Amino acid sequence: MDTRGGYEFDLLDHAIRAAIDGLGVCIADRHMITRELAEGQLVQVLKVHTDGHQSY
Repeated sequence: MDTRGGYEFDLLDHAIRAAIDGLGVCIADRHMITRELAEGQLVQVLKVHTDGHQSY
């Protein structure tokens, strides 16, 4: 897959905002998007959950 034409963000907040605005998908910490999921601004595309024990 050629990803050279996609968006890049330095901050996860910006990537989340872009997903809300319809620019694509975002892999995010569920704790950061709880409200957006509850309000329907974001939807979970895949049923994938990964427990992380360190920073990302």
